[in-house]
Amino acid sequence: NAFVAEGCEVYGSVRHSVIPVGCSIGKIAGVEDSVVMPGVTIGDNVIVGTASIVTKDVPSNSVVAGVPARFICTIDEFYKKNKNNFYPTLKMPAEEKKKYLLEHLDK
Repeated sequence: NAFVAEGCEVYGSVRHSVIPVGCSIGKIAGVEDSVVMPGVTIGDNVIVGTASIVTKDVPSNSVVAGVPARFICTIDEFYKKNKNNFYPTLKMPAEEKKKYLLEHLDK
């Protein structure tokens, strides 16, 4: 559930958030359990940390979080720091995914 005001441009994922009039959320942007202030634009390929309050425009390829939301790092830096925590299971069949996760999560 999210409150998205009429006339907002939302191309990314918005869950449990408040998006008021005049906001724009870019492609492959994730906003969850956060508030975006009126008139704010969130660029493409952005991660907004949970429970953040976004008061200023966020450029593409950024990670922001906090109250108010502040720049943390670029998407590339985030990937490099966290690549060992990602599991390549998106297109795996269910049984193969289960086997892979059981093998890797027990470590």
